[in-house]
Amino acid sequence: MSGNGDAFRFLAHGFQYPEEQEFIEIGWEVLKGLSHDLDLPIGQFDTSTELPVLQTEYVRLFINSPTGVVAPPYASYYISRSQLLFQEGADEALCFYREVGMEPESGMEPPDHIATELAFVSYLLDSGNSEHLLRFVSQHLMVWYPKFLDRLLSARPAEWYCQLGRVTGVMLKKIMQEGGVQ
Repeated sequence: MSGNGDAFRFLAHGFQYPEEQEFIEIGWEVLKGLSHDLDLPIGQFDTSTELPVLQTEYVRLFINSPTGVVAPPYASYYISRSQLLFQEGADEALCFYREVGMEPESGMEPPDHIATELAFVSYLLDSGNSEHLLRFVSQHLMVWYPKFLDRLLSARPAEWYCQLGRVTGVMLKKIMQEGGVQ
């Protein structure tokens, strides 16, 4: 597979709770560059958008809103019939991580959070493990990511999350195409 993990490290960070105004300002330029490279249209984004605005949007989309979680960022939600966390999707992700000798840090996020999975893609790209990368993306990540993206986009997110989601989807599809998987 071509490329290195830098873009996926950026995408992983973009799907984490925003804590730095500077990342948003620089990140928008990175998103514009990736969008251009992928021939994706890009909307308008005000780089002076204050951090609390995107933090509120993150909570609305991925943590809680009056109508529930709009776009749960966990594989388990989309893979498991019960739509509960720490189910099939988390178990699958852990199996992939462990196959290459990795154990996710124990923390607040389940192992199947989109940011963790994109960080793993970054690791696999950097390590040149294209066979494992292709299996992880085609047999796990792309099983649930399109459903997540549909929910995210239907929630009419701030342009930051809209573009982040679209770029991620196209880059994952590109990995599959380069690996001969349609």
